[in-house]
Amino acid sequence: MKKYRFKFLCLFTLCFICSTSTVCAQTKGEKARTAYNQFIANHSLSSAVIIDLDNNKIPELLCFDKDSFKSLVYTYKPSKKKIVKLCSINSGKGYGSYYNAKKHQVALFSCSTGGSIYKIYKIKGTKAIKKVTYISSRKYPTFNYTYKKNGKKVSYKSWNKAVSSITNKWKKFNGIMDY
Repeated sequence: MKKYRFKFLCLFTLCFICSTSTVCAQTKGEKARTAYNQFIANHSLSSAVIIDLDNNKIPELLCFDKDSFKSLVYTYKPSKKKIVKLCSINSGKGYGSYYNAKKHQVALFSCSTGGSIYKIYKIKGTKAIKKVTYISSRKYPTFNYTYKKNGKKVSYKSWNKAVSSITNKWKKFNGIMDY
């Protein structure tokens, strides 16, 4: 009888230890969210979205810092237990950026009285790969605009079609906390 009690006690203790360690263990995604929430609490952000853009189970932080006037994209590096900046853009007088989780892409937007810029990046792990840049610029004192895709002139129709696809079909992040 003592053997059975001892075996039962050992088995119960082993099960208890295993169950508590799995409950306490955080996934990489949970660790990233915890780090992002601490980051958000310590920075002056007017907008923040936590979303896994590249489907690697580690979400990215898309945010707008109202002190530096920058749209930023961060990821979490579990091996170093720290947040890493992937890409950013100075937002000028207008801000609001877009993301498309299906395409694993983010479009950072900047605008001023002289024109606007959309920089599209593909998010892949701890890297942001620039895919394309759309620019509209105005020459003073006239209101003649120049439209460019990756530095090459394009027609307004072509530029507008590409930019409208982003602004109408992708999700926007700006203005309010959304995490």
